[in-house]
Amino acid sequence: IAEHYDSVVKGDTKCEILADGGGNDILGKASDCKGQMKTPCYELMAEIANNFSELFAILKRDEHIRIYYVTPHYPQGIAGGFENAVDLGTQMMKIVCRDAKIECHVIDVRKDMVGNVLDWDGIHPNQSGINILSEKISEAITLARQAF
Repeated sequence: IAEHYDSVVKGDTKCEILADGGGNDILGKASDCKGQMKTPCYELMAEIANNFSELFAILKRDEHIRIYYVTPHYPQGIAGGFENAVDLGTQMMKIVCRDAKIECHVIDVRKDMVGNVLDWDGIHPNQSGINILSEKISEAITLARQAF
């Protein structure tokens, strides 16, 4: 990622990176992360947060970066039951962003992505969910740009 960034950004251009992560990882550890979390799920959450922290450390050398991290939402229906893991991952990423040496904003969509906003699988957003995500991301970008 850092090499690609170097090839794209030149001069005073502000590079805005939209990132998300962890949702599919949580689902991949369903037996450890669903309901009452087990140790492997805690370890996974720590690994995800550490990976982002390391990436932000690589990118910190440049003052022209702004990161927007979009939290996972709560899977619903048959895919539901991961609220504890999603909440833990979100809290860990808020700490990673707070401690990052680059500008980092967390876009927390957990409370917005409820109701009839997910496709049949209970995981991926339908058009209503996509619209909500787009609005939340647009709001965060607008606020961050106005602050500087």
